[in-house]
Parts: sequence; C-alpha cells; structure tokens
Amino acid sequence: MTVDAVDTDPLTAKLAARLGHPCLNAMHEDVRRIAIPPAAYALIVAIHVLPFLPRVECSAIISAIINGLADDGILCGTLFGVRDGWAGNRALMTFVSKSEAASYFTHLLPIVFSEAEYDGIDAHDRPKHWHVFRFILRKPSCPAPTQA
Repeated sequence: MTVDAVDTDPLTAKLAARLGHPCLNAMHEDVRRIAIPPAAYALIVAIHVLPFLPRVECSAIISAIINGLADDGILCGTLFGVRDGWAGNRALMTFVSKSEAASYFTHLLPIVFSEAEYDGIDAHDRPKHWHVFRFILRKPSCPAPTQA
C-alpha cells in the first residue's frame, strides 16, 4: 500500500523524505495542479484543505477527490461555514452553508457529518471564531450487475 501526500508547504515533503519510507510519496504541490487518478484511493484526507481553495475551484476539486475514491473508499475532511470568523474577509477561501456543504457529497454515504461553532485560536495563536463542518463519508460500491 502506498500513501500519496500532497501539501503546499515544502516542509511536509522534507519531513516525509527524512522518514525514508518506500511507501510514502510526499509531493510539494497544490492539490489543484495534480491529476487525481480515478478510483485509486481507499482513503482521502482533506482536513483544512478545501476551505483554503477559491470558491470557483472548490466544487471541481471536490468532484475530482470523490472520483479518486475507490468503491467503499473513505473521505475525511472539513469545510468552513458562513459564520466562521474569516468569512467575509478572505476572498480566496470558501465558506459554505450546511446545505451547500451537504450538496457537495450527495453521492457519498455519511458516517459522520457534524457542524461545530466555537471560539478558539488559529494556527498563529490569534483568537478566531470557528464554524466548521467535519465529515467522514463513504463512497458506495457500484451495484452488482443483475443476472438475466
């Protein structure tokens, strides 16, 4: 089994290279610039990835990610809600309503789909109001062909 890791932070690839594990393929790249092979992954993790994509690209990337899941594959991820502290002042990010978040994943089966709002801090220790949708979803298997 191989793990493909994609991150725009060059430190991620450097740390992965230090591990030297032959099954870890870390790429210093933007997820928008890689081709996600169809039905290739049993698990895709997109935690704190999708909200940082421009709204005009988010839907297409989500579709590509879903297409990259194998049958019974699992997608774990997050989206930021419209009441997030950054909504309204970060034009190149995506903030969604609960119905919009759910609409991205209509062909997946929910294992967990939760919404949370709380006051906390961001990655730079600055106060922030969080409005987050967290999800774990499963791509259903293709139905078995019917016998005549």
